[in-house]
Amino acid sequence: MNKWIEQLNKLYEKYRETFWYLVFGGVTTLLNIATFYVLYELLHMDKLLANSIAWIAGVLFAFFTNKIFVFRSEGWDLKKFLWEFLTFVGARLFSGVFDNVFLLFFTEWVFHFPAMPIKIISNILVIIMNYVFSKWIVFRKKKPAVPAAGDEADLAGRPEDQEVSETK
Repeated sequence: MNKWIEQLNKLYEKYRETFWYLVFGGVTTLLNIATFYVLYELLHMDKLLANSIAWIAGVLFAFFTNKIFVFRSEGWDLKKFLWEFLTFVGARLFSGVFDNVFLLFFTEWVFHFPAMPIKIISNILVIIMNYVFSKWIVFRKKKPAVPAAGDEADLAGRPEDQEVSETK
């Protein structure tokens, strides 16, 4: 039983980020679809307005859950926060436009399918698109700078390099 738990823990650690992205992406999708459903189906709001409001709710929820829980982006200084928030919103604007165009294409412009199934299909595509944007652009981990050869000042703060420089 212990080996099984160890293997499960190793698997979790390897795919932790993807796991939590899928969990919070799923919750974000449910929030988006539920908001759209209430506004469009129950309150009879225009479908693009309902979709836009659902998108805003989803983006705000997704930004904070992605920053804190999924990608564990540290730091809340104004410059970093604004860069992350604005690039996140920019990426989500792109996927939001895609979501609206996809919805209109399949419900009005070319085909006349019911809005809810198309909305669900669109959200699956949007989740994939948003993961790529978040992981590789918005919350990408910066690689530590490699000091130039012979740059002892940069090596002084790293214990493993101090030992090497002391033995020279």
